[in-house]
Amino acid sequence: VQGIGYHFNYMIELSFNTQAFEVAGFYNGEESTDSQTTWMQTWTIFYWAWWISWAPFVGTFIAQISKGRTIREFIVGNMIVPTLLTCIWLTIFGGIGLYNELGSLQNGVECGPEGTDPSEWVSEFNGHKILKLSCFAEAQDMLFATFTIFPLSKAVSVLTVIGVVTYFVTSSDSASHV
Repeated sequence: VQGIGYHFNYMIELSFNTQAFEVAGFYNGEESTDSQTTWMQTWTIFYWAWWISWAPFVGTFIAQISKGRTIREFIVGNMIVPTLLTCIWLTIFGGIGLYNELGSLQNGVECGPEGTDPSEWVSEFNGHKILKLSCFAEAQDMLFATFTIFPLSKAVSVLTVIGVVTYFVTSSDSASHV
């Protein structure tokens, strides 16, 4: 609940935040690594560019598949349901990621040099197996590593691969349909 309230309270501010002062060295900039600084410099602009580039395809596709639907069906099916599902997804996995990172910090888990075995990044916090996700270099590695701490991790991984393939096929179909 607190995370959702924070999100709504600072939505506009965070939408335009590129961490310029932190990158310039203010607010304990020395605590940030080069990769964190680079990521913060490019993330917001990348996200804007992503939506600007996809907007014509998505808008045209939604207009074509919404033909004959009521305004209520359009708003619920294309705006409310996807937004709610995205919020639920980000709340759950964002919370899991924060729990793992903060627990790893409290346990003193260090990433170690490149090539370190990922099993060294595992510890226990409040009776739960946790993993220091920031030790992984790529986002997809973090995602699948997160699944390893879940029960039925292989099934969840297979469902994720199916979901990603479905996403790309649907995106391709949407682009060719337009």
